Parts: sequence; C-alpha cells; structure tokens
Amino acid sequence: MTPRTSDDRHVPSASTRPAWTTRPGGHAPRARYPRSSLVLGVLVLAAVVSTRWVRVNVSPSAPLGLYRLAAVVPPLPRGTLVVLPVPPAVQRWHARWLPLLKPVAAVAGDVVCVKDNRLQIAGVEYGPVYHEAHGKLLSHLEGCQPVPDGFSP
Repeated sequence: MTPRTSDDRHVPSASTRPAWTTRPGGHAPRARYPRSSLVLGVLVLAAVVSTRWVRVNVSPSAPLGLYRLAAVVPPLPRGTLVVLPVPPAVQRWHARWLPLLKPVAAVAGDVVCVKDNRLQIAGVEYGPVYHEAHGKLLSHLEGCQPVPDGFSP
C-alpha cells in the first residue's frame, strides 16, 4: 500500500479533520472568553489596587484581601487599621512599595511593656517579641514606657 491511500481497513481520517474538533472545516472551537478578556481584567484590577483608596494586604497582622481606605481623625481608637510605610529596617524582607496594614494596639496613656521577651500593652499580653527576622537583628523595646498624648511615630 502506498502512502496517503486507503483500503477497506485504513482510512486517513486524521488528514481530513482532527477527531477533537467539533466544527466543520477542521477548526478548533474558540474559547468563550479569549485571553484579551483576562488581560483586561488584570489591568482593571491593577488600576483599582494602585489607587489611593484601596490597598491589598499581604501581611499576617490583618486578613489577606482588599481594603477600602478612608481618612480618620485623631485620636484613633484601639483596633483601627492603619496604613504604614515600610520602615527601612523591614525593607530587607518586605517590599517597600507595599505598605503595611496594622491595627492600632496602644493609645495615649497606655503602658507598653516588654518583659521576658513578651509584649504587653495596657496589661494585655500580645505574644512574643522577636529579636531577629531572616537572620537580621530587629530593634526592640526593653522595659515599660507610656504612650504619650499626640504621639506619632
């Protein structure tokens, strides 16, 4: 038998139309949502995230997700989430362009203490104080200090 010929048992069906197509003419079905829709969606998300009124949180101090920002008037109540620039000491392992989202733990008049490598604020224990991260030493507080009125870091 010569190539590209058929007999009763062998039919060159793959050369006329692939078995996986569903359209006449041998063309594959088109995607319901082409890649351009995905690209557009990513661009819209990037535009929303880059605005000044929405932030993405990736730090473990608050749940992962998108947060809407609003201006607040001091004094801030305990538990208020605030956006902080990344301190230079932390920029070694946290991106500078991705601000930190942290809850306010101490307010004016509270006493902040580090005793036995444990953090206490107004008598409430908050957990261990780490002295290094990723092999780098961290600055930390020793003893007790009151938070003054009008304090801004």
